[in-house]
Amino acid sequence: MTNLERYRNSALAENSTSLTSSSTSSSQSSSIISENDTIVVTIKGQVENPGKYSFENSCTLQDVIGAAGGLTITADESALNYSYSPIDKAEIYVPATNGGSKISINSADVDTLDMLPSIGQSLAAKIIDYREENGDYIYLEQIMKVSGLKVTIFEKIKDYIKL
Repeated sequence: MTNLERYRNSALAENSTSLTSSSTSSSQSSSIISENDTIVVTIKGQVENPGKYSFENSCTLQDVIGAAGGLTITADESALNYSYSPIDKAEIYVPATNGGSKISINSADVDTLDMLPSIGQSLAAKIIDYREENGDYIYLEQIMKVSGLKVTIFEKIKDYIKL
């Protein structure tokens, strides 16, 4: 077993207490959740503490939002299905209400752009690089000229961006 594998197993064992349900029977309370029983979910947008969180594979969106500190006051709660069960490596974006602020593609930094659905650090950096090389975006659809950002991603972010 490599040092990395020992570290992962150790970290999994330390975190198993927080991943198990408080309603487990006493015979199950000492069992460790195996790696196959956990998922990692990334949550972005209108939550207090965006980031990556580990859960039992039976978690719901409500569990994920709770782990992220809850919704911000600008979150569009009507867009959420609390019973949704995310899968491993799912990315969840909690949108702002229509009255909430949109992200400016002409001034946002990498971390802010990374909050958009389907936009990671790499694509966020490309959006900024394009802006720096070509000047400010003149129309929203111009963002599709960024390498790797095509119609499918634009459709996911268009309601959350502005010039």
